[in-house]
Amino acid sequence: MLLPPRARPAFPLALALGLSLGLSPSHAQVNPPIPPGLLGGNPTSMKPVPKLPTGNPATAGGAAAGYGTTPDGKAYVPPANAAEWTVLVYTVADNNLEGPLLDDFDEVECIGSTAKVNIVTEIDRWRPAPGSPEADRDDRTNGDWDNARRYYMTKDDCSSNISSKLLEDMPEIDMSHPKELAKFIAWATKKYPAKRYALLMGDHGAGWKGGYVDENAPPEATPMLMSIAELQKGLDEGRKEAGLPKFAVLATDACLMGSMEVADALWPHVDYWASSEELVPGPGYDFKPVMRALTTTPTMDGLALGKAFVASMKGFYGEGGTDVDPSVTEALFDMSKVPVLRANVDKLATLLKGDLANNKVGLGIAGASVDQFGPQTNPLGGASEGYADLVQIAAVLRDTTQNADIKATASAVIASLDAARVDAFDGADKVHARGLSIWLPPTEDIIDFLPSYQKTPFGKSSPWSQLLTVYSKAFDSSVAPKVSNIQVLKQIANPFFMGERTVTAQIDGEVREAVMIVSQNLLSAVVPVEVDPVTDPALFKQLAEGPAITAWKKGTNVVSAKWNPQYITLSGKDGAEFPLSINRERLGSTTFDAEVLAVSLTSKQEEPVLLRFAGSKLLSGFFIDKTDGEIFYTPFDPRKLPAGKVAFSPSYRVVDGSGKSSSLKLPINVKWDKIEDLKINVRPMLPGIYTLTVLAEDFAGHVGVSKITTTLP
Repeated sequence: MLLPPRARPAFPLALALGLSLGLSPSHAQVNPPIPPGLLGGNPTSMKPVPKLPTGNPATAGGAAAGYGTTPDGKAYVPPANAAEWTVLVYTVADNNLEGPLLDDFDEVECIGSTAKVNIVTEIDRWRPAPGSPEADRDDRTNGDWDNARRYYMTKDDCSSNISSKLLEDMPEIDMSHPKELAKFIAWATKKYPAKRYALLMGDHGAGWKGGYVDENAPPEATPMLMSIAELQKGLDEGRKEAGLPKFAVLATDACLMGSMEVADALWPHVDYWASSEELVPGPGYDFKPVMRALTTTPTMDGLALGKAFVASMKGFYGEGGTDVDPSVTEALFDMSKVPVLRANVDKLATLLKGDLANNKVGLGIAGASVDQFGPQTNPLGGASEGYADLVQIAAVLRDTTQNADIKATASAVIASLDAARVDAFDGADKVHARGLSIWLPPTEDIIDFLPSYQKTPFGKSSPWSQLLTVYSKAFDSSVAPKVSNIQVLKQIANPFFMGERTVTAQIDGEVREAVMIVSQNLLSAVVPVEVDPVTDPALFKQLAEGPAITAWKKGTNVVSAKWNPQYITLSGKDGAEFPLSINRERLGSTTFDAEVLAVSLTSKQEEPVLLRFAGSKLLSGFFIDKTDGEIFYTPFDPRKLPAGKVAFSPSYRVVDGSGKSSSLKLPINVKWDKIEDLKINVRPMLPGIYTLTVLAEDFAGHVGVSKITTTLP
């Protein structure tokens, strides 16, 4: 179970945090409850102003009149033998997501086609090389074939056996290539004509970078992904070949695809689009209620079917659902309204570029304060990919600018996005998500990915990429802030006090973000075990859209942090235990992420994984995979890992005083036979010497550092 390591750290000081802790019998005490607010502490987790879907469902959507128009502009007239719906399921399973995608196949088969609803699929399966590190993830069910096939999906007994009608047994193909998507669209819609068409695309996703990875894609020797430009091309060529109207519904069952860049590529081909801004757990959509609703009411329109996808996410992951996950997001968009949104985003980018000197700090504050989607493990800035919520960015710019045109245009962006979003479900920790992200990484990370971004349809044509180009250089003359005068305020009357301590510091210079890292001396290394926010509570301003702006003062800021000397640990069935050091700055009220190693107890192979928790519950896992030069987070269900054959082990990225990072692993394995063996605990930190490091970062990524040591009795 070994995969390529990360291509590059997500942030120069990114810490894959954790520390092995050998607790002596004297510490084997009853676990105290997780203290209220232990995982919170930032005003970004405050209760939001409720948001309601907007738009007029009665008139929304390009298919409101008739069945839409073909690419040559003619009204689409369904053939006499047309069904009500044909659902095309494009399943790119020729990669390590094969198992969950086969589970989706079973869910669709549980309902199956009817006389009025055709469901057809093209699926390309995976077979890693025998004995390779990835072999543990191969799904060997149903004959373990590894080529591509087309099926007419029929109802079965809801078992894991494929019983659908095999239509074509195809050779190995590259389903990440737009020509294969186009061929499937043309074949399926000609063979099974209908009044309306839906397209479901399941696999990896990485927002504007693309998705849909085919690891055995002749003649390419390395895994390939479908770029957003290629996705657009496949849809365009497939529709032209078949004389097809827009798809009434497109559902992207993949991580991070809910972005402005993707929406801009899809709107010419789709009436309604369902997608997620966030990482999608392994099960993805619950297809049974969606297909049940469609086959029960086959005359439903695209809006109704799109809402069924949103409802399936709420029913599965929402409160009282099968697998509650407060980090899940899902939104449905009326794509006929995306051009207005695009025009407002373009205007905002143009205005910002023209007045960047007065608004660059506002952009920097937006990037540091809004919800960003993806793994939340970085000590500075939360998620690392730059997938920032578009509405929240506009709200920060609206409230920080003095430019009346920018203020009005930012408000127009919010209004037009809300008008396009006709339905949504957001988990309890993502209540501010508004459905679409846009790329706004830290300035220091822009240049690495800008050439790739500019190859996307949106990046080629929108002033947003031009804005990012000049924004990346806007703080070139800045210098790192200076941190000094760190103090730990103790209860002098009680030297054995183990409760919360206030830590204060002075920061001089320009500040984008500041954190405190608590480290413990271990094996001659200073290993970080906790990250906390550093701020002045009086500097916060809570926006109705969610972000809490930190209005750092120019010059000198006297700031404080709260240090509660407790570990949050992961333990297993045999008593082994290690802390999960987490970033408490951007985690909301309950969920948090931790990077560890998954270790095969049979082959001894290991690979990095991301574990997502909600309070004391392990929600889901993601293998950290590198494909075609990009990092993908492959969801997996920890409950489906082979019982007794996999363990979790701590792994850390240790940072020295110069900012240079190195990896540190410790030979501690947390084992389990069933998922219930894994427990989240709160332990008091062990007596000893701790290093408190305050880091302050400016808008160019320059970091000022100061530290002190303190002793826990």
